[in-house]
Amino acid sequence: MAFAHFRANQIEDALHQAKEAVRLNGSHLPAMALLIACHWESGDLDSAKYFANKYMTLRPSACVQAFVKHRTSEQNTLTQRIATALYKSGMPFD
Repeated sequence: MAFAHFRANQIEDALHQAKEAVRLNGSHLPAMALLIACHWESGDLDSAKYFANKYMTLRPSACVQAFVKHRTSEQNTLTQRIATALYKSGMPFD
């Protein structure tokens, strides 16, 4: 549901769903990536950066380029929005 809310620009609903997903499974990186994007788009830059650091702690080799590459079937604005938030939150590009 979180991705559907995010795609529909219902950021508060997406944020709520992504927070719950990460609470239930703190190592689920797709949910954490969405949580970062939700925080970024809602203007909570400190939280976005916090979760970006947590993401990179869980996957030290994480980079925006790899995130996008692993979503080749989803080359769309959703992927680009999340990738932009990841980059602006401190994840290296490559």
